[in-house]
Amino acid sequence: MESMSKMRNAIRCLKCNNVIESKHRHDLQRCPCGACFVDGGNDYRRIGGDPDYIDMDPYGEYAQLKEQDDE
Repeated sequence: MESMSKMRNAIRCLKCNNVIESKHRHDLQRCPCGACFVDGGNDYRRIGGDPDYIDMDPYGEYAQLKEQDDE
């Protein structure tokens, strides 16, 4: 569970291809095209917008955690 807190609260907008990251609590970040947003920093994860345009793992961090769990 410790590794989860070190993960970035970031998403990639697949419409404009920008990665947006919320770095602290109540740090709402919206992509330039307005299709999605992320909020909460390391305190909570709130993501919104059009689900067709959201890549929840832009840095591959979730995939790396899965590989570690499988070992």
